[in-house]
Order: sequence, then C-alpha cells, then structure tokens
Amino acid sequence: QHIAAALAVPTIDIFADRSYPLFSERWRPYGKGPVKVVKLNETMDTPDKVLAAVLAGHQEFRKARMYK
Repeated sequence: QHIAAALAVPTIDIFADRSYPLFSERWRPYGKGPVKVVKLNETMDTPDKVLAAVLAGHQEFRKARMYK
C-alpha cells in the first residue's frame, strides 16, 4: 500500500490492530494517490462489514474517476 500511494495509485488500506489507536495514523500510506483507511473496531467486526466499507471506498474512487 505504501508503494501504491507513492505512485499515485488509489489505495484502500485495512487496519486491524485496535490496541493502539494512533497505529493507523502513523502507518497509513502517504503519497500523491488518494488513500482510504478502513479501521476495524467494535462496530466493524465482521468480514461483511469490512467488505462493505472497502467497496464503499472503491465506489468513492470510481465516482471521482480516480481509476476505472
């Protein structure tokens, strides 16, 4: 994900570590490309919910025509 974001590729990153809240902010991808971070938490605790969040991010990128 870090290389993709650096190369301006739209990136959706999933963080599963809930023990340290700043972890996802410190280690999120940065770069010229758009980045969406999906954080697992108490309300997003099943694969269906995570997949829905990832697909929603994908739709956002598509609507903004960031990729085809």
